[in-house]
Amino acid sequence: MFVGVKNSSSICRQGTPLDLCLIALGLDGKPYAGSGLDLNMTVTRTAFRPARYESGDATTVRNDEVRSTVLEKALTLAPADSADVRTGGKAVSVPTPQDGIYEVAFPAGTRKDGNPALP
Repeated sequence: MFVGVKNSSSICRQGTPLDLCLIALGLDGKPYAGSGLDLNMTVTRTAFRPARYESGDATTVRNDEVRSTVLEKALTLAPADSADVRTGGKAVSVPTPQDGIYEVAFPAGTRKDGNPALP
């Protein structure tokens, strides 16, 4: 089982939601037609904060990485969401209140029948 994420753009303006479409495919590459998939979506944001370091006569400025969780959301991906791989998909909107790099992840989930959905 594979979960695909499609976005309209790889870049968006701060404050503009990042709109995604989710689909599920079987191992054969065809749209998933089984029972609904329960997924947990996690969105993290990475930003960089300048930090000043002094040592003797030298001063160095370095950007320290700061990571935070923006969104944790439980979703159910129905078979109908993946029926048309090119134009379909379950719509999900991710808020982008601050600048940074936003990453979407789907930790291992389970199908409604209790079997693992993702390895």
